Amino acid sequence: MLLLLTYTKLYIIRDFPKNEFWKGKIEILKFGFIKQREAICVKNDHTIYMTDEHHSKLGGGNIYEIQY
Repeated sequence: MLLLLTYTKLYIIRDFPKNEFWKGKIEILKFGFIKQREAICVKNDHTIYMTDEHHSKLGGGNIYEIQY
């Protein structure tokens, strides 16, 4: 499994042959508000943790548990 984190999306890529990531099964989770996403951590096959950076005007500095 490969996780790719952007400002607005999280790509979950599975079942890819060797290093051909874009030939795998791709699931996209979209985030509604643009924040500075900082890190992701896998808990299990269907749960991840994600953090965002704190910004004086936008808030943040949170940890999120995401079920997918």
